[in-house]
Amino acid sequence: MLRTKETAIQYLKGVGPKKKKIFSKLGIFTVEDLLYYFPKRYEDRSKFTTISQLKPNELQTVKGKVLVAGLRKSWKRRLFIFEAVVTDKTARIFCLWFNQPYLKEYLKVGSEVILYGMVEQHNGRLQLVNPEYEVIEQEKDSLSIGRIVPIYPLTEGLTQRFFRKIIKEGLDEFVPHITDILTFDLRNRRKLINLARSLLNIHFPVSGELQGQAYHRLSFEEFFLSQLPILLRKLKIRQAEGVSHKIDEDFLAEIINSLPFKLTASQELVLAEIKKDMASERPMHRLLQGDVGSGKTVVAFLVSCLAIKAGSQVAFMVPTEILARQHYDNIQKVIAGIKDKNIRVGLLTSGLKKVEKQKLYKKIKNGEINLMLGTH
Repeated sequence: MLRTKETAIQYLKGVGPKKKKIFSKLGIFTVEDLLYYFPKRYEDRSKFTTISQLKPNELQTVKGKVLVAGLRKSWKRRLFIFEAVVTDKTARIFCLWFNQPYLKEYLKVGSEVILYGMVEQHNGRLQLVNPEYEVIEQEKDSLSIGRIVPIYPLTEGLTQRFFRKIIKEGLDEFVPHITDILTFDLRNRRKLINLARSLLNIHFPVSGELQGQAYHRLSFEEFFLSQLPILLRKLKIRQAEGVSHKIDEDFLAEIINSLPFKLTASQELVLAEIKKDMASERPMHRLLQGDVGSGKTVVAFLVSCLAIKAGSQVAFMVPTEILARQHYDNIQKVIAGIKDKNIRVGLLTSGLKKVEKQKLYKKIKNGEINLMLGTH
């Protein structure tokens, strides 16, 4: 069987058909899904805070041995409370877990544990309430101690220690054969590390710096892949055959001169850019952006006139019916002052009766109206 990153997760050593169902709850179906299932946070277990150095109201990670453990029932609140005392030879800390009676099967006296949580002070003593825990085996847990350790979002039936082991299996077997989708030239220009090194250091970082580089590279890859279809679609549009409009500069100048104001430098600049697009044989792909009152509407009107002069019909859409009527009245005043009477304006709103709308539709179809105003 050819084993690639598309290989089903059940064929990875240590998983199998039963664990496959649990992994599916996390959206992990293939080895690739597993390798791209990143930690939610990290714990620096190369050095732990000793219990004697713990301070209230701080998130801390400690390592110690369970000295005492027991389960009791709180009749007042009707819930189970599992209690444990953990020591690291410098001091002891009390730990409580609510409604987790199954912990008695895991946190047994003599067990070596790692605890992570908010340190609280209660009745003059320090304690951890519902801390995250992990039982370790010193001789087997090179992935869980003495290094920066990944912590994953998991589901019932999976432990951090087991999941790290499976991640390591996947990395060891598949990462050496993974093809980097980002070319060397692109990585070099963007100062990105390769995919293999990124996956290794996002899961088991050698240092905080390398973890940051891995995160940066994988984030870049995600954005790159999300933008690529958009860029390809844009390129396809640019290469498509469009309609080339003949720009009548004299006609445009006459309309501009009939306006009750002078165009701004920005309006003249964007108008020149749009004229260039319209004259091109490629489709225009443009968004005109500006603040309220910056004069986007007059630019839209002017290019509409150019399109009409070149033989097209234009739909001029605005957000509200009131604004549509205002534009209709203003445009009628402007075109009344020019010699060319080829611009024939119509107004289509929801308030019109059905008979009136049908008349407008017919005029549009027959070309009697070539600038139709209305709402979106």
